[in-house]
Amino acid sequence: MKNKSFLIKMVLTAILCVLAVIAKRFLSFNVWNLSIGVSFLPILVCSMINGRAWGGICGALADLIGAILFPFGPFFPGFTLTAFVSGFLFGFIPSEAGNKRFFIAAIPVLISEGALCTVFLNSLWISVLYKSPLLPIIFTRLPLAAVMFIIELAAAFIIKRQLIKPIKKLLGKVS
Repeated sequence: MKNKSFLIKMVLTAILCVLAVIAKRFLSFNVWNLSIGVSFLPILVCSMINGRAWGGICGALADLIGAILFPFGPFFPGFTLTAFVSGFLFGFIPSEAGNKRFFIAAIPVLISEGALCTVFLNSLWISVLYKSPLLPIIFTRLPLAAVMFIIELAAAFIIKRQLIKPIKKLLGKVS
């Protein structure tokens, strides 16, 4: 039974990883140091259903596979680390909580994810990779983080309300 549960989590993670690669590489708007898109959605779903570790693995694998198959520039492992941290942090969002508890938990998680991953780590990696000063990169990424926070909070709430229970119910029937 435990092996079947592990296999189901692995297959679901693989499917969501592929969706994240497609969303990042084909459904996102990318410029030099900014990327706006919905590639966080499959990783968020993976984290909310399978847990923090699986969400981190999904984020890291999606970044690694996307960088190998559809590169934007040179591969840099720092972005893969950031993708893991982002997926891991999404796992702290409670999928079974009531609305009030959900928002109480989701807001600090998404602020932390935006500040640590979008603003600081990705800015640091861009600064290291392109030998650019860090502070101007951080300041150009702050509005992106604010916009993405609102989008991610709304998406997480909609996912929690509309997707998590049916997927967990379906997975319960399979296992």
